[in-house]
Amino acid sequence: MAISRRNKIILIAAVCAAAVAIIATVVLIQVRPVQRYVSAQLRQTLGQYGIAFGDAGLGFSAANLSIVLENVVVRSPDAPDLPPMAVIPEVRLNLDLPALIRNREYVIDSAVLVRPAVEIVVTETGNNMIPVSAGTTTTATLRRLTARDGSLVFEDRSARVSATVPQWDVEIRSHAGGTIAVQFRQKREGALTLPSAALPVSGLAIDADTAGGVAVIHRLDVRVAGSDLLAKGTVGFEEPRPLDLSFTGTVRPGGLLAQL
Repeated sequence: MAISRRNKIILIAAVCAAAVAIIATVVLIQVRPVQRYVSAQLRQTLGQYGIAFGDAGLGFSAANLSIVLENVVVRSPDAPDLPPMAVIPEVRLNLDLPALIRNREYVIDSAVLVRPAVEIVVTETGNNMIPVSAGTTTTATLRRLTARDGSLVFEDRSARVSATVPQWDVEIRSHAGGTIAVQFRQKREGALTLPSAALPVSGLAIDADTAGGVAVIHRLDVRVAGSDLLAKGTVGFEEPRPLDLSFTGTVRPGGLLAQL
């Protein structure tokens, strides 16, 4: 019995649809156990750093393993009375899949933090909520981190100093030789509160490189209370903590100095 052209097209379409459904079912069966395994490994590894999350979604390609973590919370187990250091609605990670398969090496090609809310509190006794990992042997290489539309609150209760940056972007890149480049940009007006005054901070921009325990500040631009302060130089993080900064600035009469 001859099959008409129209029926042939319908038959071919039905066979293709069935094949796609079978392939999708097989892939789903394979991906779900992998997703559960990777999610469990992530919870164990990140938990060593005080990081917890809600759901985890996975995606695969020949070169990358993409991971989306939702409702990420960074909290120090040593400071249960303090708020979490960060709450991030969504974190997107792209891992180098060949490096993970061949060497069990965690190489993060890119990490994107969506609207991270960061809060750092130093108590009267000097305690803070920054998590410190203990006894972990897991290491990871981060090539690029981007955070968009974040917020920051800093409070030093012993010094009675606080600062808020309600909206900011940051980008961190890792280069050959261990150098890390950092760019930070404030996007909305913040505030700096001192024991003697509360100052509006209308702009904060940082361009710096870090390597070997030293930060090279190419540009630090602060606009506070109508005055502009510019700085560049080096800052050491290890003893004897060398400090070599040069400053230039424009101070508006009746502005910053009048409020201090």
